[in-house]
Amino acid sequence: MTGEESASAQAQCQNCRASLMGPYCHHCGQPAAPVVRSFGALVVEFLQETISLDSRAMRTLVALLARPGFLTNAYLRGQRKRYVPPLRLFLFTSLVCIFAIWLLNITGERELVVGPGELTTENGELAPEQRRQILERISGVELEQLEPAERAELEARLARLENALEGGKAESSVAEAGNTEPSAPGIVSATYTEEGLSLALPGLSEEDTGKLEARLEKSVDKIRSDPNDFANDVLENIPQTTLLLVPLFALLMKLAYLFTGRYYVEHLIHALYGHAFLFLVVLLVIGLDFGNTRLSASASLSLQWLGHLLGLLEVLLLFWVPAHFLLSLRVVYGQSWRMTLWKGFCLGLCYLVLLLIGLVSLLLVSVLVT
Repeated sequence: MTGEESASAQAQCQNCRASLMGPYCHHCGQPAAPVVRSFGALVVEFLQETISLDSRAMRTLVALLARPGFLTNAYLRGQRKRYVPPLRLFLFTSLVCIFAIWLLNITGERELVVGPGELTTENGELAPEQRRQILERISGVELEQLEPAERAELEARLARLENALEGGKAESSVAEAGNTEPSAPGIVSATYTEEGLSLALPGLSEEDTGKLEARLEKSVDKIRSDPNDFANDVLENIPQTTLLLVPLFALLMKLAYLFTGRYYVEHLIHALYGHAFLFLVVLLVIGLDFGNTRLSASASLSLQWLGHLLGLLEVLLLFWVPAHFLLSLRVVYGQSWRMTLWKGFCLGLCYLVLLLIGLVSLLLVSVLVT
């Protein structure tokens, strides 16, 4: 290609072949950037396409956190260029929040999960081989790969478990001795003992109950062997659960403000901004709690005070959530404080019920598909 042909190609949009008069095509809007670019430029482009990584992104986040109801009113007034759209903001904040929780889950301290009869002691002490298996389960690696300090910390945790084991056995024996009455007919019950899982589900045949018991026992064994993997499965299903809750919450607001003359989509926009605010709060709480934990354990007095300050900000942020919700209802719908408080209480209560149902369903699905 000659220099004149190259200059001519650069003067034309590569998408629609219209003549370029600036960094963007006036006909189709495609930027006149070269196709082959650095990896950093591609990342910036992705972020710009996702959340518009410019002044309006910061403007949107500040308004979302500090100005309840403002973004909803601005969007409905037609001021959509200055702020990130509600659906895009909701998707981005939810994905970043899930990623942050997932990162904490895989980098946090592993918890020991055991089932009935899995720990056996002789004179209050675990067998050497069992001790080794438990320590490797907690650490996730073989004992030979651990530093002496790390192994000493794990030994201390296991010693506390051994001290509490005898008391747990006694309490378990008392509970089992008192639970001798058979389950009443028509009552759903589940019992997990050393022999396995036993279900009592009215209306379910014995064959189907046995299949479900086998499926749940397999899932329970996998969860006990790797709790972090189960937590990751739960996290993977949170976005779908939240996406279902948003339109349901918008429907609740439509019913609460039935005679305001607003369309359902207006309530949906407000619900999207509200859930994006919740995800943003979760991200900030995670960051503040991380900083509080690290700084409070510091030997420096000034850093300890800074950690306590972060802890105070975390508490204030949690109190800001219900206040933000009520203020947003007041700003968007413009009703009296008496009506706003009453409707806010009813909406919050109904949402907590929906959230509880969603979380229980999420756990059940995660257990069944594990």
